[in-house]
Amino acid sequence: MRKTVAGVEVELQKPQPTLPARKTTGIAFSLRSTAGGSAITDLEPYLGALGHLILIHQDGLTFVHSHPDERALEVGRNGAVPFLVRFPKPGLYRGWAQFKRNGHVLTADFILEAGGPAE
Repeated sequence: MRKTVAGVEVELQKPQPTLPARKTTGIAFSLRSTAGGSAITDLEPYLGALGHLILIHQDGLTFVHSHPDERALEVGRNGAVPFLVRFPKPGLYRGWAQFKRNGHVLTADFILEAGGPAE
């Protein structure tokens, strides 16, 4: 899943089409310049982190907020920004990933699905 925002291609990388509900799992974003395809390596902190991830469940009430996994050595290097997320329940989630570069906040939106037994 790719989006282009202000000259940056933001690609969501996830381990499987449907992510598990009620289990912590990793997803990552790959950021590349649309001019030449080079990896973005000059992210700036935004509200204290190199990125923010907001996910809102289809019920409009349940949400997830995450910052990049700072334990990962690749955070912000070679265009890689990994996150750990935990979906509270199965269903569709609308998501927004935000990154700051050159003083501007870039926001990419996407849809994720979390699976598992229905509640």
